[in-house]
Amino acid sequence: MAGPDGPARPVGGLAVRPPAGVELQPAGRDDLVTVLRLLGERESLAPPLSSQAARDRWERIIGSVDASPFLAIAEGEAAGLLLLVFRRRLNFATWEGWVPELVVARTFRGRGIGRALLRVAIEEWRLRGAHRLSVETEPMEDGCAAMLTGLGFEEGLLRFRHDRIAAAVSKEWQAWLINTLYWIIPKTAELGEAVVAYVSGNQVPDRVAAALSPMPFLTTAAFGIVCLALASWLFQRKEF
Repeated sequence: MAGPDGPARPVGGLAVRPPAGVELQPAGRDDLVTVLRLLGERESLAPPLSSQAARDRWERIIGSVDASPFLAIAEGEAAGLLLLVFRRRLNFATWEGWVPELVVARTFRGRGIGRALLRVAIEEWRLRGAHRLSVETEPMEDGCAAMLTGLGFEEGLLRFRHDRIAAAVSKEWQAWLINTLYWIIPKTAELGEAVVAYVSGNQVPDRVAAALSPMPFLTTAAFGIVCLALASWLFQRKEF
């Protein structure tokens, strides 16, 4: 029976009974620093982002109805992290549950926290009525593999990856440099498509319209002025 404020009893992940001295709760907007710290416990992952760089991504996760981040709290601090995401597949009518992150802090391992977080994922998955629940683990995470097997999971899909294909930028100064170059270099593609659409009487594509603002015009004009001034200076110094 449901009351005016929701179900009469906890459902989904909130209904999971945690180990003694542990509390399971949904992660919130203010937990980003804690989440990044726990992600750092996975040695196999890339160095974690700063909280500033990860803020937008975390906001999208928190604001999505298809994401269920949970924290395990023990002894007054965050001891574990679960990130459950629901996604669609073209050839399935129901959702697929996907756990890309299941982390327990080193000092709290062996207390059943990882198993409890995984049960949270299972209950949320059942509540959604999804057809499959997949959990990502690293080859070196033997304890996690044993826990998954004990809960009825089995190896299903063989996944290949190429770790040498890395992001073009991994540091904040590199991202700043790329962003600066983006605004310096003329937006010829965007401006060209906008001009063609205007002349032909067609609507400017949404992708282009989203990128168009006074700034691209100003930066393109400034780039042209600088190039013209440099060319004029060179021609004055050169004897032809």
